[in-house]
Amino acid sequence: MDSTATSARVLEYKVEPLRKDVGETDVEAVRRTVEQHARDGWEIVDSCGDEVRQPVLIFQQMPAGSPMPEYQVLEVPHARGEDEIRAVSEKLWQMKEEGWLPECILDSPISTPVAVLRKSTGPTEAVLIKLFVVAAGVFEQTTEAIINELLDQQVRSNFTLKCIMHGGLNPVLVLQSKETEDPFEYLIEHAKGGIFGNKTTRLTDLISSRSAEGWQVCGAFEDAFLWPCVVFRRRTDVVPVAPLETVEAVERERES
Repeated sequence: MDSTATSARVLEYKVEPLRKDVGETDVEAVRRTVEQHARDGWEIVDSCGDEVRQPVLIFQQMPAGSPMPEYQVLEVPHARGEDEIRAVSEKLWQMKEEGWLPECILDSPISTPVAVLRKSTGPTEAVLIKLFVVAAGVFEQTTEAIINELLDQQVRSNFTLKCIMHGGLNPVLVLQSKETEDPFEYLIEHAKGGIFGNKTTRLTDLISSRSAEGWQVCGAFEDAFLWPCVVFRRRTDVVPVAPLETVEAVERERES
């Protein structure tokens, strides 16, 4: 089935290494980086490790004249043995009631999750948030499972992706209800680099290439081979029903 993309503004992205100054905590380093970029007209999209396994934050340039976003960065502590995902979900719902919505969650198997939240410019009472754990598998299986779930959540509940938690074995989709019924199509690509790939694909080049085609970054994670993977979306007139159809449509578009 062909999927027809609607016209979209081409966005500019920046991949910024997360560096800590002497004595800084993770929260302080993230807050400093996010607030500095906000003052310069950039909003955070997500985080992941890059092609050489360095933690990075992905930013998107805001339209000229946009008000500077207000962010809050905080840890989501949980007791030993407590379900981390439940703790994060409960914290996100608590913050939503106070007018803050999730933008990015940094986590790893050995650290406490750090959430970046943005002050909403409108009421949040009707906003819904859901966390979904994607079953483990090889890269292709995980990719297909993520896109299938995003398409299913879009059709059944009108949810879209806000960001991805990826500190454990399985990516965790952080989903949020959409403001409109306009459908998205999704695409996932991965970058290679370091000792794990014979051909290097820089994360910045991957994002720039797809952005030029009208795709927007809506999430990022690291796959089973520790390669950075980027989830893209763009508005479409027809919702694809399978990941393969999305990939085939994109390839046909490039060849035309």
